[in-house]
Amino acid sequence: MWQSPNQRVRAQMNARKRERDRLKMPFHVKRVLASIVPSVGSENVTPISVRVILNDFTPKGVGLFSAHRFSPGDEVSITLESPKKIQVKGRIAWCQEYEARGKILTEHSYSYRVGLSFVFASAEEEQALKTYCEELLKEHHCLTATG
Repeated sequence: MWQSPNQRVRAQMNARKRERDRLKMPFHVKRVLASIVPSVGSENVTPISVRVILNDFTPKGVGLFSAHRFSPGDEVSITLESPKKIQVKGRIAWCQEYEARGKILTEHSYSYRVGLSFVFASAEEEQALKTYCEELLKEHHCLTATG
């Protein structure tokens, strides 16, 4: 695979340099409130408040915390107001009960951890979300935003 031992050493040195550079980047866990509306077709559905960790936000999906139990396969629409308003449609990939261990001070109890995979109607929607993720990385130092 390697043509000479020198290339392997160079590749290892570059990998170490990338790791050092990554560790020097500022890292902030940023959580924001969002709302989810089930896409059942009913007009009078009350939005469900959820908490999104922006570090879990990727172009393919997002992990979030909810007080409401969802069923895998449910189609929903999620709206984030902060840091910049965005609305994306998605499908619940998984939902599991979550027990917070430690001292978390919050006025809401989020007892479910939910995985949401995004569903795009067009390539433009997908590109807009990728751009949003790049902005999260640049402006808010959310390291996994482009993952």
